[in-house]
Amino acid sequence: MSEEKLFIKKIYHIAAWNRNIGDWTACYNLHRSLEVSFKKEGYFPTFYLIDSQRTLFHKSLIEEINEEADLILIGPGGMIFNRPQDESRSGWAFNISISDLKKIKIPIVVHGIGYNKFYFDKNKWPQFMKNHLLQLQKQATYFSVRNQGSKEKLQSEFGLIASKIEVVPDCGIYLYDKKIKIPKISKEKIIIGLNWAGDRPEERFKSPWKKNRSQYISALKKTLIKFCKNNNAIVLYIPHLTDMDTDFFSEISKGFPKESIFDLYKLMPYLYVPAGEYLYNHIAYFTNIYRQLSFTIGMRGHACIFSAGANVPFIPLGSHNKLQYFINDLDVENISIRMIDDEDFDTKILYEKINTILQNLKKIKKQLKTSVSQKTKMIDNYNNKIVKIFAGKP
Repeated sequence: MSEEKLFIKKIYHIAAWNRNIGDWTACYNLHRSLEVSFKKEGYFPTFYLIDSQRTLFHKSLIEEINEEADLILIGPGGMIFNRPQDESRSGWAFNISISDLKKIKIPIVVHGIGYNKFYFDKNKWPQFMKNHLLQLQKQATYFSVRNQGSKEKLQSEFGLIASKIEVVPDCGIYLYDKKIKIPKISKEKIIIGLNWAGDRPEERFKSPWKKNRSQYISALKKTLIKFCKNNNAIVLYIPHLTDMDTDFFSEISKGFPKESIFDLYKLMPYLYVPAGEYLYNHIAYFTNIYRQLSFTIGMRGHACIFSAGANVPFIPLGSHNKLQYFINDLDVENISIRMIDDEDFDTKILYEKINTILQNLKKIKKQLKTSVSQKTKMIDNYNNKIVKIFAGKP
């Protein structure tokens, strides 16, 4: 159908439009996939971006949404989390009160949000958060989470109705990337992508977290140096957040032989913009970096999700359960470095895990291709249901 005949639908997209390129990418990929589904039915979606955490849903904005929007889209991303200092009106990343949520009269779709409580986070959920999530589920035309683990947690911890929670993978797995050359990186070598999360270390590592963090980093560094030497490999460090993640390179790179570890932030600074600025036009090139890797060791959830989407084997790194939720939903062997137990101080065990990935690249790629194909079909099916909301409406 030609675009001249398409009916425009205004979608107010509430998500983590802030500094994390992982969340930006998941949303970008969702837009691209939704465009395909909408066009098939004679519609064209236009997206109005609303930051879920930093937006005040005041009376006039709610009136605008009800008058002008055709749909509210919430997610994807790890939105089920709480930081007391945020003073969220809902208790989680959708910063709207229950009373104001009830004032929204247009269709709402929740798309692949994730349970995002850190492994060593000792804070309890705010009591009012349960009622907020229940109200959102009640109002939503469709409500989905990004993995089975999140579904189980929303049911057990907040009492949501399991039969009304669909599992729809994070759209970060649905790559719409564009080819770009990485300077100084030899394709003759094995390229190991390394991703690290620099925020909230006290909730990522067991107490005393500074000591344990240091020990885990030391073990990982020794292992990677040895592995690179034995296998003609190099490490490409891929930070997702400026400042929080970029500073880690100076710590991890000490002791590596010359030109055996590289920093994407320094090689391609034009892919990174200051925190809070518009990232949309960088995403397709940034995610193509993952497609050029041999395998990934990733701490941020989206580092693993992008790798899967690029058909690149990966090792989840770190304690966060969302990494386990993701890989457990795939039909691949779970080889993780969790940084919880003392065995992850053991360089021999770490080396064996990384070497297992290298020795089984073809097998894992085949498994990933099949599994990811199934996951993207789940996204397409959910998107097609969203379009049906407008059936018969110009």
